[in-house]
Formats: sequence, C-alpha cells, structure tokens
Amino acid sequence: VRAFMPFSWVWDSIYDDLLATTNWVASDHLQKAAYYRITTEFANDLLHNGYTANGKSFQWLRTTGVSLGGGLALITGAQTDAHAFAFSGPNPTLARKTWDPPIDMQQLKERVINNKPDNDPISSIGDLVPNYQLIQCREWPAVLHNCHDFWRMLCKYTYACGTSADRAGAFYNCAEKWGYPEPIPTENRTFGQVCSAELDTMKDAMGDVFSVKVDDLH
Repeated sequence: VRAFMPFSWVWDSIYDDLLATTNWVASDHLQKAAYYRITTEFANDLLHNGYTANGKSFQWLRTTGVSLGGGLALITGAQTDAHAFAFSGPNPTLARKTWDPPIDMQQLKERVINNKPDNDPISSIGDLVPNYQLIQCREWPAVLHNCHDFWRMLCKYTYACGTSADRAGAFYNCAEKWGYPEPIPTENRTFGQVCSAELDTMKDAMGDVFSVKVDDLH
C-alpha cells in the first residue's frame, strides 16, 4: 500500500502505529494465526523454564529459517534471548508494535540479522531490520522467485566467502546448475569426478527413496 501512496514518506514515522491500531481492531482473528507465538513460547521454555535434554539445560539458543520461517525466526529472536539469523525472511520492523509482546528497535539491533538477496521481494517486506547482509543474485535478467531460492543464496556464500582454497567444499549444484566456477581440485580428480562419486555413494546409502532427489541435482 505504501508503495502506491503519494508522498508516502511523509507517513514513515507513524506507519508502525497505524499497523498497531489495525492489529488491535482485528486482534482476536490475528492471534489465532500467529505462529510466532508458538516458536517464542518454545524458545522461552528452552531458555528459562528449566527444560532439559539428556540431562543438560540450554545456556544459549539461536533461531534460523528461510522465507516465512526466517520471518518467524526474526520475531522470536527479537522477543527472546535466542538471537536470530534468517535467510530471505520478511522483516518484523514495521509491524514491531503489533507482536505480543511488542518488539522495540533496540531488540532488533542487538538480536537479529537477515540475509537479503538482490531482487528478492520477500526479504524487502516490512522495512529491513537494522542488521542485514545483502547478497548478489547471479541471474540477469533477474527472476524474482529464483533470487529468493535458498540454495542459490548458499552457493553465493560458498563462492564469495573465504579464499579459493577454502571453496573446495562448494556444492555440486552451484557449478553444474547455476554456473559458479568449479573449486580448485585438491587431488588428482576433477571436481566433476569427485561429485559423481559422492552422489553414487549417497544413492547406495539412501536407496530408492533418495535416488530421485539426488538425480535432480544433475
């Protein structure tokens, strides 16, 4: 709506209050569909209510997710002591006063980070959180749903981060499907030979149930 309003920037300072008012009017219906309440309650149980696993309590917790799951992770991370690292998640910034409990900007600054690919409409929703990482989308002209793809984003990380020697563990899909340079070989086999051997090993280990998904990687 804001994108189509004339002089929309004039209202920037009160958009969060307008959303909070709208949420209050329809609060009963919205709360029934508020999945973040479940994840936040779960995080608080792990951190503060004595929940244990194998006799050990949780000293720290991190939430993460992709797309809608990333948005839920950002809300829960800001509301609790579980810091969040999201991929292409819609941002909770603009609607921060509508959540229960509400979120303030200081919580967003201290507890969450969102990864935003180029031309991705989903991670542009709701005003970017204060801490975000912009990621290039290696497709031109860009197709919006492809730039939202988690695996393409992961390929960008494995390609861009570290030195060339560190990239020897890049995914097969990155080079085969999306045109990323093959990692420098560290032995006498080519990258393609190593990947083919590993895919065959996975097929043997997982059987027919996994074979179709593995074939999709080619």
